Amino acid sequence: MSRTASSSELFLPFGNKAAAAASGKRPTRLYVFAHAGGSARTFAPWARLLAPDIEVIGVEFPGHGSRMLEAPLSDVHEMAAVFVHELQVRELQVRELQVREGLAVDAAQPWALYGHSLGASIAYEAARLLASHPIHAPGHLLLGAMRAPHLPRTMPSIAHLPDDDFLRAVQESYGGVPEAVLAEPELLEIVLPALRADFIAYETYTPASLAPLSCPMTVFAGMSDPIIDEAEVAAWSHHTSGPFQMHALPGDHFFLGPCREQVLGILRSTLHGVKLARDGLRTQQPQ
Repeated sequence: MSRTASSSELFLPFGNKAAAAASGKRPTRLYVFAHAGGSARTFAPWARLLAPDIEVIGVEFPGHGSRMLEAPLSDVHEMAAVFVHELQVRELQVRELQVREGLAVDAAQPWALYGHSLGASIAYEAARLLASHPIHAPGHLLLGAMRAPHLPRTMPSIAHLPDDDFLRAVQESYGGVPEAVLAEPELLEIVLPALRADFIAYETYTPASLAPLSCPMTVFAGMSDPIIDEAEVAAWSHHTSGPFQMHALPGDHFFLGPCREQVLGILRSTLHGVKLARDGLRTQQPQ
């Protein structure tokens, strides 16, 4: 884990914790993973719209957003392992602080993962790494715009292409690179290594295991997505023995923007169930 960032760099807490505490509510923590080339700050508006019931925490890997000058990672399993390691370090630090201040140690904080496109694969592998830890395992896994891991990738590989050809292929097949970035050579030079590393991660990813998880799973598909079709997203049902739901939304691969209110409504109801389940677990623990 020599390349692991500190949790203060990896995790971007959005929103106002003091306001959440003042509300008296016990929020569900939602860790969010962005698409290839994206920044965790894409999800920052979610924090305001989901507060105070849900605390949104972005996962910002090296090479992205405020960390764009750092060397990016290019392997899904490494990124998942970095997240899990820092999550466990973070939870340990919280518990140590609670003990030091004489507070009750809360081992049943409700939490979940949402990953979009490449971020879905990272979230899935992170959930798999955490599956053997009942307390640490996510209460729900939410995935968007990604085919089930047992299905073959259908798009041609592009990560090896020269810069101009690579960028052209990204825009033609996937889109998502802002025109302002494409028009600014110096900014493009900074962004390009992380974008290419993400596509290497996407194109070389194979699941660590195909044994189903036990946690509940909710998946989202864009009905006009030219890359991932609805049947490929629905096939995630083979990867959990727990409850499974799928939502097909109007929009393409990046449906989170035009369908934001619909997605957030689903998140609210889904994560309310996570909170109820975790609160039940907490009440069953020895006093």
